[in-house]
Amino acid sequence: MRKKQKLFTLIKTMTRGEKRAFKLFANKYGKGEGYYIRLFDVLDKMDDYDIKLIEKKVFKTSKDAKQFPVIKNQLFNLLLTSLRNHKLGKHNFYRSNMLIESYEILMDRGMYEEALSYLLKAEELARSEEDFPLIISILDKKNNILQRVMNPQDFAKEIDLITNEKKQIWEILKWEDWFAKQYHSIYHSYRINGSNISEALKKISLEKHYDLINKSKHIPSVKARHYYYLSQTVTLYSLDEMEKAIEYVEKHVKLLKEHPFFLQLNLNEYLKSINNLITIKVGQGEYEYAYKEIHILENEIPKEIGEMNKFLEQRIFEIAYTAKLSIAVEGIRIDEGLELVPEISKGLKAYKNTGLSIDRNMRMSFGVALLYFWKENWNSSLEWLGKIENIELESGAGLPVV
Repeated sequence: MRKKQKLFTLIKTMTRGEKRAFKLFANKYGKGEGYYIRLFDVLDKMDDYDIKLIEKKVFKTSKDAKQFPVIKNQLFNLLLTSLRNHKLGKHNFYRSNMLIESYEILMDRGMYEEALSYLLKAEELARSEEDFPLIISILDKKNNILQRVMNPQDFAKEIDLITNEKKQIWEILKWEDWFAKQYHSIYHSYRINGSNISEALKKISLEKHYDLINKSKHIPSVKARHYYYLSQTVTLYSLDEMEKAIEYVEKHVKLLKEHPFFLQLNLNEYLKSINNLITIKVGQGEYEYAYKEIHILENEIPKEIGEMNKFLEQRIFEIAYTAKLSIAVEGIRIDEGLELVPEISKGLKAYKNTGLSIDRNMRMSFGVALLYFWKENWNSSLEWLGKIENIELESGAGLPVV
């Protein structure tokens, strides 16, 4: 993402509820007047980022327009504050951090008993969500405050308990990191090689598969198991062990559904798992099964999630339509695939500023071009191939990093 467009992208990913909450927030704190709301509204209605049009519509004079970089950064920070406030009642992660902020304020004023009560509430939330890094931080703060509110004898015992617990948590974090490293290692090896997986990579994948099984007795947390299932899925997929890969995908989906706290800030992980399931089923030629999962993805999962921002909406779009196109191309269902084109065109336009991946965009454009080629509609095929070239030019794909 180009840095100058970060404000534009943030606004484009906001839901209606978040936009409405921002307007109320801005007016409440006297930010509704002046350039903030005007700039917000202009960017919200824009399809493409156009700095000249922004300056013309937002600012009254060229002198005022010189304040654009400052106003832009201030609006970006206001939006972040508003979005945090909007999430406070919905996500325990934000509530925990707000409680810790209250603890810090009270500590600075010597109100130790009151500060401790906020810290203990934050600890309870962190434990309920297995937020181990936050628990470590909270335990350190407990050391700091308990010496002020406990007698020395009891404090000495409490310190021993806290020290031992921190050692246990560091061990959990060590294994979480190990499983995460295995996943990222095999995933990026697969992405680099694609379908042309060498015998050497297959050997590495097989070794990793058994290594993961041997280490599976050390899975101490939901996060570690999450990465374990992802690692096994990609490893087995690269070995063409599709049935076994499906087993791990299904276990992964079940794990996430059983621990909704993990989804609060990791909904994309849930969608990643659904994508793995659909991709494997399409690869196996089980198109009806894949269509069933696509239907669930498009119709049932949004109901489970509730309010979705534009990034999550586009994730569902790109997963669903990449799969539908793959079915059309691999199954030589030309007319069925071409029926998807209007919705694909609409989606590519709607989500181009909300995190749509270059990879997915190019794959969909190429899939459509291929279908038109088979239909002998050469002009439309060339038009969609041209879209791929434009994607590369706009993103800088293939250009050296300088």
